[in-house]
Amino acid sequence: MKKIRSLCTVVVTVIGILIWFGFFSQSGEADFNKGNNFEKQGNYKKAIECYEKSAEDNYAGAYTNLGVLYLKGKGVNINYNKAFKYFKIAAEKGDGAAYNNLGVCYTGGYGVDIDYEKALNCYKKAVDLGYEEAKERVKELENILYLIEEN
Repeated sequence: MKKIRSLCTVVVTVIGILIWFGFFSQSGEADFNKGNNFEKQGNYKKAIECYEKSAEDNYAGAYTNLGVLYLKGKGVNINYNKAFKYFKIAAEKGDGAAYNNLGVCYTGGYGVDIDYEKALNCYKKAVDLGYEEAKERVKELENILYLIEEN
């Protein structure tokens, strides 16, 4: 019984230390949620501040949302290169929405050269990661590529 108590004490202590050093930090998610609330209110400057804090904690959604704001110029000047960079970081972290947005960048030439094949691959990856909205884009782009090949 003493061994179990000692083991429990060690486990609780280790978890406490890990939390203290941010290994189980939920502040990234909390800052992300705050950013979403500010964005919904139209307070883009505050949203960006929160997303940047969240991104410091490597929260993928924060990078995606920062990319969207730079893509659309909300609270910042439009910067397609920065938007693409943020989408790429979030995609590398497995964010389906980021892959979808990379597809948008490749389709429209936002921060990169237009490349329909890369766009299609991004949309397919977004679908694989559960981002359902990309399914329609996959169909549309496959049809476009088919028409291009036919001509």
